[in-house]
Amino acid sequence: MFKFDKGYITNIGYDFNKKAVTLRKVTVKDAQDKEAQQVVVVGQYRGRNPAQIWKIVYTDKMGAEAYRKKGQMSKNGTGFRVDEPFYLRSKLPMQRVVECVGANNAVLKKWAKGRKAQQWKFNPKTKTINGMYWTSYVLTMESTNLRCRTTTSKWN
Repeated sequence: MFKFDKGYITNIGYDFNKKAVTLRKVTVKDAQDKEAQQVVVVGQYRGRNPAQIWKIVYTDKMGAEAYRKKGQMSKNGTGFRVDEPFYLRSKLPMQRVVECVGANNAVLKKWAKGRKAQQWKFNPKTKTINGMYWTSYVLTMESTNLRCRTTTSKWN
């Protein structure tokens, strides 16, 4: 399951007793605040490192629709609004956003108004973060890499 909480974007797994355990956090590789820097998934650093802190910036305001409609907070505790476009903005000084480059790697890029490759939305049914440009792609973890892959992939 994919979760946003207190600035961290975390992949949550479950142990044999069905108890939630944190697996990895989305992180700017080597904490380098530069254009096209790779975004990866690793264990939590000591303390609150800005390389692991993110802000979800929605492109529109939250609406007043019923649960599971656009704009409503997901009720499964993920911290995301349902099907509402957003940017994943780094808390590093340049505040770059995550962009899917070539429908493959997730990297930091300078924000560009309206660029769909920088926009995402949370799907509550599959618990995936879907791209707005490559609409059949979702964010996935491959080893320590954060990548964009077809929707057959799923955060566990």
